[in-house]
Amino acid sequence: MPEVRAVGGRINIAAVNSKGKVIPTTDDLDVSSFTTMGNVTINQRSKVFMSDSTSSSESSEINNTGEIFIRGNQILIDHSYIYANVYHYASPGKINLSGHYISIQNHSRIEGYTSGVGNGATINLEAKDNDIYFDNNSDIYGYTTGSGNGATITLTEGNNKRILHGGVIIP
Repeated sequence: MPEVRAVGGRINIAAVNSKGKVIPTTDDLDVSSFTTMGNVTINQRSKVFMSDSTSSSESSEINNTGEIFIRGNQILIDHSYIYANVYHYASPGKINLSGHYISIQNHSRIEGYTSGVGNGATINLEAKDNDIYFDNNSDIYGYTTGSGNGATITLTEGNNKRILHGGVIIP
């Protein structure tokens, strides 16, 4: 099972099909210099995981859960997982997907969880020209088992959201 994991850092994924520069900024991943973006596929039970520690039982000196930025033309999450979890007192993580088309399918999950006093992740999905699809029991899940607040979830799409065959959004 392929996995990309970082503790309190930043994961940037960008697929491009033209010349330009990918510029990480404080709050974003700037790909505006590209005329053509490529496609991003995360599949085969892959995990992209960001947290304030490696486990809920491990103490953490990290004050930031971290950020995940994914940029592309078409973004496909197929039977895979993207997490930004707060186990202790860290500031919430950020998951930000931006493309022209986003599909989350086949039991995939995007999750912003907290079990401590910290708040859950900020989850933003932006499909600039088309829809955001959730299919076959896929979900965005933001919740808490601690005293913090669950995730903040924002979906921005060209036309509408389509939740098909058991897809769920739980803020």
